[in-house]
Formats: sequence, C-alpha cells, structure tokens
Amino acid sequence: MLWQLVKKWHESFPGRVSARKLRKALRSCNINTEETHMPKNHKKVLTEMTDYLVQNMVDIKTIMSQLISQDVLSDVTKAYVSAPTTRDQRIMRLLEVLSTKEHGLYMIVDVFKKTGNQFLADELMAKGHIRQIGRKLDLDNHHLDEVDGYFESGIPEMFWQLVKRWHAKYPNRVSARRLRTALQSCSIDTEETHMPKKHKDALHKMTQFLVDNIMDINIMMPLLISGNILSDVTVAYVSAPSTLNQKIMRLLEVLSTKEHGLYMICDIFKKTGQGFIADRMIGIFIF
Repeated sequence: MLWQLVKKWHESFPGRVSARKLRKALRSCNINTEETHMPKNHKKVLTEMTDYLVQNMVDIKTIMSQLISQDVLSDVTKAYVSAPTTRDQRIMRLLEVLSTKEHGLYMIVDVFKKTGNQFLADELMAKGHIRQIGRKLDLDNHHLDEVDGYFESGIPEMFWQLVKRWHAKYPNRVSARRLRTALQSCSIDTEETHMPKKHKDALHKMTQFLVDNIMDINIMMPLLISGNILSDVTVAYVSAPSTLNQKIMRLLEVLSTKEHGLYMICDIFKKTGQGFIADRMIGIFIF
C-alpha cells in the first residue's frame, strides 16, 4: 500500500516529490521518521560525490536490499526511493534519504563494502577525510578549498595536493611521524609496524650510499605502490620535495615504519635494475 501510495503521488506531482515533503507528511500524522542530522562536512561530501556515485553505482537493487536489512530504509523510504523509473533518479533519492541520517555516510560506505563496491567506499571515505586530515596538519580553509578543486583528478591527486601545500607552508615541520599522527587521529589505518632495530641500523648506515646511488626514484614508485609499500598519502609525502635527495630520505623514513621494509626495498632495487644496491644492503645487514 505504501508503495502504491508513493507511486501515485510521484505520478500526480512529479515536480513536487521530495524526501522533505514526505517526512513532513509523515510527521503531521504522528509517524516517527527517525530523522537525524548528518554532519555538515559529511553532507558536503555526499553532495560533491553525487555525480560520481550516479555514474558508478551499478546495482542499486542489491544496495537497497542491504540497506533495508540493516533498517537504514523503512517501508516508506523504500517506496520513495523505488518510485522513479530511472536508475539515476533512484540513486538521487537514496542519497537524499541518507542525508537525513546522522551516520548516513558511514552506512552507505559499509553497504558498499558488503556489496562488492569497495572502490566506492574507498573514494567516499578518502574524500570525507581529506579536509579533516588537512586541518590536523594546520592547513587553512583556503588551502583545503584548493585541494577540493582537484576532486575530478581523483583521490591520489588530492592527497598529493594536500601534502604539497603542507610541505610549502611548514617546510621544517614536515615528517612521516606528523603525517601518521594526523591520519591516525582521523581513524585512518596507516598500517604502521615496527622495523627491527638491526634492520633500522642497516638502513641508517646505508643512507648516504643510497642517496649517492639511487639515480631515479620515479622508476621505483609504481612497484612501491603496487606492492602496497606506499599508499596514496605516503606517495604524496615522498614525492613532495623538489630534490632527489629529499625524496630518498623521505622514502627511507617511510620504510622504517614497515616491519619488512628492508627486504621490500631490496626486492624493488632488484626489479628496477639496481641489484648492486640490494647486494650492498644485504651485505651490511649480514655483517
């Protein structure tokens, strides 16, 4: 009956149908709509991501089923979201309903993960955290607005622009430790582990040799990324300096937070035609 009611309403007044009008009608009949308030920054993320979600949310039926099973959608809101004939309109209505939920952003992220849409979950969470990370790094709103302007270029580019501005504003305060602290304070798992002391000592002894002998860090970057040694954030951090020496120093700094960082970098050296560096590192480690 609810479905038919909303369907008739949609057919009779297609230009007047909205979640707000529906909630108002329900409340006037003393029906609890369980409406809460989504934080403003979450709502902004959802708004800015709308076009992207419309383009990439392929199977809305599966997503809807999951939302219903988790009581995110009621019978009324299910009918409201399902009423339009086009997929795009349904997605728009779904996002409209989610924006009335305090934890709507996290709800849809969780559902994306459970329905094989991990990439959508990652994009939403990354976008949601970028401004928060920027604030933890003491960047001003105008810096964050500039970073937002790179959204169409993708999340990795946004992280790069964020770190670039942080580096420019606080050149003497930039460190992997500060970056990790900012990420962790935003509840982002940095996958930080502890490199054994003997490995760290070997890396320290090799620092000058590495600075003198690594000719092109750029050829190493794809393997560092594909091997999950560097994330979008740490790629941006390592790449930000203008000189090769500084980039190498930052790479070593990041590697020192990885339990198997020494073996990881040796493997990369071998794969990029720099086996002599790997041999020297292993030799120092052994002896």
